[in-house]
Amino acid sequence: MSLTVDGVWKSGVWAFTVWGNGVWAEGGVIPPPPVVAPAGPIGGGYVHERRRGRKELREARRRVGLEDDYRTEEELAQAIVASVAARQALVLEQDEQKRFEELSRQLQLARIEFRATHLEALNRERQKLIDLEIGRLLRRNLQDEEILLMLLVMAAASA
Repeated sequence: MSLTVDGVWKSGVWAFTVWGNGVWAEGGVIPPPPVVAPAGPIGGGYVHERRRGRKELREARRRVGLEDDYRTEEELAQAIVASVAARQALVLEQDEQKRFEELSRQLQLARIEFRATHLEALNRERQKLIDLEIGRLLRRNLQDEEILLMLLVMAAASA
């Protein structure tokens, strides 16, 4: 038995005719539809309808027993200003632009909008820390001088 197959692609269908046993047979095969990936996040996971705000997150954390370190955005900003001022007082950074950029970066990381009051508070806090450090060094210097004077008096009395 011999088969002769003659095929043609017609309008999205592979149409063919087959000759066998003295009879022509016609048929067609519809190709399967293309595979479409399901819509969703890459790598799986749950698709959230919207992002929760700070207030909702704070309430959710409170429900499971986790307390926020800072109650308000302003308290968080004050803590950031204090930490930046402490770092800048240790380094004694003189460049005003660098001090401003460091503060604005830290506030951006915490997603807090920069305000001029933040820079003023940074300058006040930084100056206060520098003054405290100068006072501490002067007191230590004065104590060293007093100790030295007492040693000189004791050496003179024993001689």
